[in-house]
Amino acid sequence: MSLKFSGNRSIRISFFNALNSIYSLSIIKSPDTPRVILILSDIMRYVLNNKNGYKNNLNDEISNIKKYIEIQSIRFNKFNNMNYEFYGNFEYYEIEPLLLLTFVENAFKYADLKKGPLNLKIYMENGLLDFRITNFYEKKKPEDSNDSKMGIENTKMKLNLLYPEKYQLDIEDNGSEYSVNLKLQLN
Repeated sequence: MSLKFSGNRSIRISFFNALNSIYSLSIIKSPDTPRVILILSDIMRYVLNNKNGYKNNLNDEISNIKKYIEIQSIRFNKFNNMNYEFYGNFEYYEIEPLLLLTFVENAFKYADLKKGPLNLKIYMENGLLDFRITNFYEKKKPEDSNDSKMGIENTKMKLNLLYPEKYQLDIEDNGSEYSVNLKLQLN
């Protein structure tokens, strides 16, 4: 079965956000600019090499998420309240390409790191992926909220179509903190 999700909008938005970050770094002549360009090029290669209907090795997917985090960490270098934890044998499993990245991108896009930390935990044990991400935020503008909802809705649709009855997705928003917890059976 081949499923096609037309033009992943959140991926395009993240590329533009990354390019804006690179532009900002270039204006201040940051020594990090070449490294960020190289990381973005790796992410673009990963995205462009994905084929609809095929799953990727989870280890490659996690590596891509780490690269995205590295770009964001450089962008937010004045804040040291970003916490990441990765645990498990990711290389033994496959996952729909870019499935988790939507949640990571949204967390960075809306995070207010002055209000609190951004926390990401990805665990893999006995075929069960446990993905958790939380961030604090300022009240969203209506147009930003719509973009976020569209990416989340597309991800929910992918989960329903590709992993029926194999996942549990809990999203909580208390008005200042947003959290996503996805448990996904991959074996």
